[in-house]
Amino acid sequence: LVRHDGWLSVRASGQPAVVQRSIHYIRGTDPSPSKPYEPVVVPPTYPVRKRGVELLHDPLFNKGTAFPMAERDRLGLRGLLPPGKLTLDMQAQRVMEEFETPRELIPPEDAKLGGVTSEMARKWAMIQNLQDRNETLFYKVLVDNFEQMAPIIYTPTVGWVCVNYHKLYRRPRGMHFSAEDKGLMASMVYNWPHSEVSAIVVTDGSRILGLGDLGCNGLAIPVGKLDLYCAAAGFHPTRVLPVMLDVGTDNEDLRRDPMYHGLRRPRITGPAYYELLDEFMTAVTSRWPNAVVQFEDFSISHALELLNRYRKHHLVFNDDIQGTAATALAGLYGAMRVMGKTPKALGEQRIVCVGAGSAGMGVVSMIAHGMEKQGLSS
Repeated sequence: LVRHDGWLSVRASGQPAVVQRSIHYIRGTDPSPSKPYEPVVVPPTYPVRKRGVELLHDPLFNKGTAFPMAERDRLGLRGLLPPGKLTLDMQAQRVMEEFETPRELIPPEDAKLGGVTSEMARKWAMIQNLQDRNETLFYKVLVDNFEQMAPIIYTPTVGWVCVNYHKLYRRPRGMHFSAEDKGLMASMVYNWPHSEVSAIVVTDGSRILGLGDLGCNGLAIPVGKLDLYCAAAGFHPTRVLPVMLDVGTDNEDLRRDPMYHGLRRPRITGPAYYELLDEFMTAVTSRWPNAVVQFEDFSISHALELLNRYRKHHLVFNDDIQGTAATALAGLYGAMRVMGKTPKALGEQRIVCVGAGSAGMGVVSMIAHGMEKQGLSS
């Protein structure tokens, strides 16, 4: 090669050369390339030395729900993110939608939100941002102002949060187990960073408050409830685990929403449903054998069946059937004491229960047990 004035002259085996600036072709009997060489533009690759929650909390390397499944498995992220994959472009679109119209500007005519106002939504967003930045300060504020904060952390505000959770999602909380994780749950539980867990609150999103099937958005219920457990019952924040068990959703509006990050399929039912629940229970109780597993907001078709299925083998509890019922019975005993009656007078009362959901049936069952304890026959 001879360079002169920026040109390259090429001679090979006596063959004549066609000379061009920076590009050359060799004429001869060998086949010639049909196109000049064009380097492929490859995105830069950066070594990542973090895994799991530590990676998700690193703003330089976190991609949110854009991590493909291969990277989730390689980086210990399976179960720490919702099962749906939202690209960075879709996440950017969600950000711009909120940039133009803040989510907390609730239309006053929206009757599904149970009286949640824009001011309540603003307070929820503010307190969540505080929890993301400084969880120690978050719990101090919550403990010191519990009566004022509880309606923001949980009902009624959490109902609005559940309806919009796929649009409000910013930072992963808790764990997600889905139908796509079948056969992998026993290893997934070790992606959770804390080896000691005392309380697990799990939902399948099938009956969220009075709002029906909200699918993967139902995780907001275990998250909010465990925040209250930490503030009011003294659980340490590192020893509680909110869980979403995603078996699909029959909510077609959510399945059609491009921002929805759950499984876009109808709900699994029948034996396949219980096989997933069995695998989940085996996985979490194997790693955390002393944890109580609380079933939260399961549909009536599964709530009692699940409680009876596991109660003799694991430490389980259904808040709708047992927690609400215990509170209702305690309220009746308190009312009778105010009336100057003894606990035995419970058997003399007539009880009317409006609604036949899992909570209503749990309440009347608990009252019946109370009456039997006070001397009535079954």
